[in-house]
Amino acid sequence: MKKSYATAGALLAASLALGACSGGDSKSGASASASASATASANASATASASPSATASPSAPATVTGTQFDNFPTYGYDLGNTRHAPYTEITKDNVSELGVIWSADFKQLDSDVKNGNQSYPVVVDGIIYVTTAGNQVFAFDAVTGGQIWHWKPPAEQAATFSKAGIIANRGVAVGEGKVFMLTIDNQLVALDQKTGELVKMIKLSDTIEGVTLEGGYYETTAPVYYKGNVYIGSSGGDNGVRGFVNAYKASDLTPAWDAPFWTVPPKGQDWLANSKFQGGGAVWNPPAIDEETGIMYFAVGNPAPDFYGADRPGNNPYTDSVVAVEAATGKLVWAKQEISHDLWDYDAAASPMILNATVKGQKKKSSSKAASPASGTPGTQRRAT
Repeated sequence: MKKSYATAGALLAASLALGACSGGDSKSGASASASASATASANASATASASPSATASPSAPATVTGTQFDNFPTYGYDLGNTRHAPYTEITKDNVSELGVIWSADFKQLDSDVKNGNQSYPVVVDGIIYVTTAGNQVFAFDAVTGGQIWHWKPPAEQAATFSKAGIIANRGVAVGEGKVFMLTIDNQLVALDQKTGELVKMIKLSDTIEGVTLEGGYYETTAPVYYKGNVYIGSSGGDNGVRGFVNAYKASDLTPAWDAPFWTVPPKGQDWLANSKFQGGGAVWNPPAIDEETGIMYFAVGNPAPDFYGADRPGNNPYTDSVVAVEAATGKLVWAKQEISHDLWDYDAAASPMILNATVKGQKKKSSSKAASPASGTPGTQRRAT
């Protein structure tokens, strides 16, 4: 039987295989035992640098053998964010035979790695790209577990991350020969896909005023690459900052939209008229993009203050909502609110999902939270399945 692979990530990135179907010979040089697999990938980067400058640490040999791996190219598997991997080799009859082929313990590879990793690994051309909570990026050969490269931010930059409300990172985007990541301190990083060397890093505050740790913002989401642009959201809504979505050109990280799409009005306007502490509406999970229509869908968090609404009257539109915009321009198409005037910190946080569904006997393209991607007209109240 053809060997089948899958990936998983948290504190470690693992390749799984139908070991019983191969007679125990993986032909990858990696061990199925936990201790041996750590050793097999230890030649990756036990030498990771703690120097004050950003580092890309290649391993030896820096080769890719993962020709059997299908791509899992973006957060949510595809731009529609379906989270569905259409692989058929692993079935209900053989899933019990899955076993560990290799694993990589990030904390063994670099002592600066902290607990609390939430990364969503992606696989492109036989390489697994996975991040840590502290904005380190690891690239592994998907079949052998050998480390291809490793990048970490400068020590003085990483030392500022503790100012954020949460230290987390949910993954990377890959496109145009680069690996893109957002850092806790509100910077967008582009790394060389083959070597891990830093291509460019920009401060979001250079193009969006006030987007700093000191201002209450931080970044935890995974960016998304689509048609030459890198799309990002924002975190920090519980701190009272205004949530936003923005797009940057993958070629040079300059803004691709005329302005960000803001999920709450400017201070002093509408329901932000009375208090500097009002705001919210963070977009802290990646969007979904319909490649047929070019429309992007994203879910928006709660308004702030979270549990007291007297100073933010009305429905607080766009918060706790699914919002659709033109991916090329950021222009609003529609928005549907799930909870008006939220007093419970509920959020509409999970990334929307674009799928083809049968609703009341009719086949329709649907977003998982608002039914019709074209108009937002609900087909089912919360999910079309």
